[in-house]
Amino acid sequence: MTARSSSLALGALLIASSAVLATDDHFDVFLTVDAQTNTLTTGRVAFHLPGQPVEFPIRIFTEPMGKLGVPTFTDAPGFFAKVGDLPPSTLIGYDITDTLRIWSAADGHFDDPAPESLSITRFGTTIETPTFPATFAAGFWLGISSSSGSLHDHADFFLLPAPGNTDPQPGLYLLTLTLRTDSPAIAHAEPIYIVFDFETNGAQLQPAVAWLNDLITPPPACPGDINADGATNLDDFIILAANFGVTSGASRAQGDLNGDGAVNLDDFIILASDFGCTE
Repeated sequence: MTARSSSLALGALLIASSAVLATDDHFDVFLTVDAQTNTLTTGRVAFHLPGQPVEFPIRIFTEPMGKLGVPTFTDAPGFFAKVGDLPPSTLIGYDITDTLRIWSAADGHFDDPAPESLSITRFGTTIETPTFPATFAAGFWLGISSSSGSLHDHADFFLLPAPGNTDPQPGLYLLTLTLRTDSPAIAHAEPIYIVFDFETNGAQLQPAVAWLNDLITPPPACPGDINADGATNLDDFIILAANFGVTSGASRAQGDLNGDGAVNLDDFIILASDFGCTE
């Protein structure tokens, strides 16, 4: 039996135990419907903490692989809504809206397609991430909200090796999902990004999340505004100067104004040309 088929077989065995797995400490994707825009929106709920505190809005999630002693498996994050957060008896589903990508520590980005793939299993149905250059795979329904509008469901995620290999390479893998409901009146959520850590112990999580934050954050009114205070001034220059010479993995908050992962003369030119700007 190949690593791919054995992973999928194990996934089928784990479906029945999803409720048990969900009791581990983790953060789930929080779901609600924005009353003003009638759009499905996402946050992060600490399901394992008293009161189930929610951070909102959140679109970036991180999870280590390795649940149940299976290095390539996790059932997190789950998908959760409190009473009244969703319309009653509403189906929640997803589509995969990009190929699986792998973090390049050398270049500081998720631009590279991963040779590996990732499968998602729920209710006996399995789908895999699309193979590059394809960037879309239709998903399935993850669960249905209760009569009181609550929901708590988990899918099984398996990282699968590249064709011809027995194991995936260690790394950070980026899964992009768009969540949706069965109601035509509710707009789809903005894409969410789940970073799965396979055997790296979180060594590159901070720059990877910073890169994603830069990706989804609208450009500031002042292009040289590094500290996001609405102005380009000496405070921004000090930040850029402190990080000048970083060659990879830099974020905008460190002075990388053109998104190339480095802090150098190109960024200084952007800041200098914008110096004095205020919103």
